[in-house]
Amino acid sequence: MPLIDDLIEINKRVCQDLWQVAVFPQIPSILSPHLIFPEYRQNAIRYSEQESRVLFCNLLDRTAYFYSIETPTQNQYRQSGKTDISARSDLSLYAIDNENLEKKANIEFKAKNPDSSQIGKDLEKLVKEALPGNWFHTLVNTDKGTLPSLFGKFKEELVHNITTIQPVSVSIVFCFCVLKGKEAYIKHLNIGNQAAFNNFGTILDKFFDINNNWIVV
Repeated sequence: MPLIDDLIEINKRVCQDLWQVAVFPQIPSILSPHLIFPEYRQNAIRYSEQESRVLFCNLLDRTAYFYSIETPTQNQYRQSGKTDISARSDLSLYAIDNENLEKKANIEFKAKNPDSSQIGKDLEKLVKEALPGNWFHTLVNTDKGTLPSLFGKFKEELVHNITTIQPVSVSIVFCFCVLKGKEAYIKHLNIGNQAAFNNFGTILDKFFDINNNWIVV
């Protein structure tokens, strides 16, 4: 799957670039991107998903892929309020295929340890848009409970979305990048047949086991 392989490689490179980003007022090194983690008025450092998206786009500029930012979704969603409206994908990936420009994947970015509802609404877009997806998650630091707690939210929300939407397939590359630990965990969730959907609870339990076949960078 060349697209999935490309997404995994791009995710690795984004992580490596993130680990080189200077933290204000640190002087950037020769390897640092021209991007800084800024500080709040109270002198605390502001870490967010925006740095990851900028670095992701910078890498795409060096590939054959094209991209759009805050891409309107093809489907409608009722994520707040009482009416269905078009949502936005953080980033969409395009390629020229048979002389046509075609959307190939949607990417969502998150940071820290958000509420389940914040995770769920973005997973819903990745599942419902029926394209390969990429979830890039930036964590400042972790302890032994961080990833199990976070993974529990993903399992819960994926079960809800798969049960509700009943998609034909689910293909999402997950990347969890830890800034201070300079480590990352990458894995491709690929559910593509009815037998798998009948057993997706067990599949998700195995998938989100941190000791089970994650690519560790």
